[in-house]
Amino acid sequence: VYASGHTRCCKIWLRRMKPQYAFVPRTVLALVLALPVGGSSPKGFKIKVLRSLDHVGAPFTQGLQLVNGNQLLETSGAFPAGTESMIRVLDLNTGNVVRETRSGLEGRFAEGVAPTPDGFLVTTYQDHKAVKFTSNLEPAGDMYYPWNEGWGLAQTFAGSSYYATNGSEFVMELNSQTLEVERVAPAKCLGQIVPGLNELELVQDFDGRGPTLFGNLYKTRLVLGIDPVTFECTSVFDLTGLGETDPREYLGFTRPYEADNSFSGVDDFL
Repeated sequence: VYASGHTRCCKIWLRRMKPQYAFVPRTVLALVLALPVGGSSPKGFKIKVLRSLDHVGAPFTQGLQLVNGNQLLETSGAFPAGTESMIRVLDLNTGNVVRETRSGLEGRFAEGVAPTPDGFLVTTYQDHKAVKFTSNLEPAGDMYYPWNEGWGLAQTFAGSSYYATNGSEFVMELNSQTLEVERVAPAKCLGQIVPGLNELELVQDFDGRGPTLFGNLYKTRLVLGIDPVTFECTSVFDLTGLGETDPREYLGFTRPYEADNSFSGVDDFL
């Protein structure tokens, strides 16, 4: 979750240059926002800010991954124009950059990131490539990414596959060695198909409900928790009211982007 420096407006990886994406149906959004906090499944949650860290350089964040319990791995896409994609490690206590590189991502738009047995794998937006890195962030080659777009990525607990999103309603499970699809199904909430799950994170046991795959819902202030077996939503984080709203938002959605760089990055981690 981020707060923009110029508006102090809380965001969940919202700022993505993907204008072809269709908005999430308002009827689905209305159903989700109507969930009572602490209610029955799916359960609604609010959040409380405990502390914030400077977001050094305010890059265009795409993927996040906790590393060694006290570090945060971050990927950033090549936006605005003239900016290069990068991958870096941040100290969670100070927010300082521990290690950073742009090598291996030249001319590409970095997206999601997930662990490999000896490092990390970064998907790219429309290059049909996934870039491998060592644990020291040294480029270690590419893998062919056979899907139309790379968005979110999260490793399964077994490590034999990845959960992935591509901007549609579908969540895919990809073989970790070949990135071929092993399983695909739509994400659903309250019986409705929900497109636009974005960055993904897998939690072993959330709120006593067992394994939960979290994904922010593109162009909204919602984070959905879904069952990684059924892809049915079991929890919803609603960030409405956290910070000031942005003038380009309405009904929870971010308006279509205009030709400026006012959303190039954000200045704080929350």
